[in-house]
Amino acid sequence: HIMPYNFPIVLMAFTVAASLAVGNAVVIKPAPATSLCTLKFMEHFRSLPAGLVSCLTGGAETAQAVLADERVKVVAFTGSVEAGQKVAAACGERLKPCVIEAGGSDPLIVMDSADPDIAAAAAVTAAFHLSGQVCTATERVLVHEAIHDAFVERMVARTKDLRVGPGLSNVEIGPLVSAAARDKVMRLVEQAVAQGAKVACGGSVPPGRNVGFYYQPTVLTGVTPDMAIVRAELFGPVAPVLKVKSFDEAVALANSSRYGLGAAIYTNR
Repeated sequence: HIMPYNFPIVLMAFTVAASLAVGNAVVIKPAPATSLCTLKFMEHFRSLPAGLVSCLTGGAETAQAVLADERVKVVAFTGSVEAGQKVAAACGERLKPCVIEAGGSDPLIVMDSADPDIAAAAAVTAAFHLSGQVCTATERVLVHEAIHDAFVERMVARTKDLRVGPGLSNVEIGPLVSAAARDKVMRLVEQAVAQGAKVACGGSVPPGRNVGFYYQPTVLTGVTPDMAIVRAELFGPVAPVLKVKSFDEAVALANSSRYGLGAAIYTNR
């Protein structure tokens, strides 16, 4: 069971419970960034027979070693598309069954019949929950031109009310997992702005939050389908908004990504 950093316990519990229920022993390989909480959770398995649930920490080399072990018969993976491709390839070489749950770039379509207040509230939650570090987070907001301005106005107002800070305090937006993760988000935003996108709110490290990997919840407008920010797996607190003229255009843009995982639409028709 190769696990991601964003839901290290709950996703592990889903797959490990299923494996144990049908009589398998399991080996858990947590993400390096969340190894400590996984090791702490391993205390709950102490009452089970020795060796039934094991945990091996480490990076990609550890994962490849586990995949190559003949005693491992099936692999469950959750993580990025790129890592998932490597896991699937390694399993394929050994004719070893695997279940791959990879990332996405989920679209949220807002049609002209939708209530902009309701749609904006939903978009804020969908884009910024856990600082956008969710595989099914909204990473592209496709809004009909008839209500585009009203939607953006309401989304920006709600976004500006979000509090940024350590997760154990009373906040809505915590830090990103690493400096590299924040650098990726910052680079994609800067590229989009250089190509003509506008920062409606956010777009920088919040004042007074230089320690840790914080980034303001950000709404971008004037985004076009060719920009890298809508073609990559963003995984950060940024909502790129694209203006569309019709339902057909929205669906075409939603389907234009190489990622496929989740999607949503707001409409009253």
